[in-house]
Amino acid sequence: MVAQYFLTEELMAYLSYSTGYKSGGFDSLTISSSSRPLEPEESEMVELGIKGDLFDGRVRAQIALFNLKVDGRQTSVDSRQPGSPNAIPTVINIDNENEGFELTLDWLVTDTLKIGGLTTVRNEESTSEQFYNSDAELTDLNGSGDTATSYTLKFDWSR
Repeated sequence: MVAQYFLTEELMAYLSYSTGYKSGGFDSLTISSSSRPLEPEESEMVELGIKGDLFDGRVRAQIALFNLKVDGRQTSVDSRQPGSPNAIPTVINIDNENEGFELTLDWLVTDTLKIGGLTTVRNEESTSEQFYNSDAELTDLNGSGDTATSYTLKFDWSR
């Protein structure tokens, strides 16, 4: 579901809300999942943003704030039960939340030269039940922190 409102002819604000679902089931490589199947994966996304052309269309700007929650995200890990000789890929469920913002700017310097940039900043928090890692040690995927901020610069020239 998306709602949008034009602040001016060149500037639009929007709010979007979406959900997703992936069924649970059984991990074909892990026999124990027959007695403890995977939970379904459910997601919820909210995004609030502004898009528009500025300075007579020479600059296009987009900024978005977002929050994504995924309950029961199905994640593959290498797991080795104590006493087992080898680790095998195993699917576990984790709960995950990402929130942050994304900024995109494009500047039409001349009719043939465009310079642009994009950056995303986000904070992530994850929780999981304990599981055996590839060294047969009991661990979990609980944690939080900022992800590495990435920057993309673009340079387009045409004749």
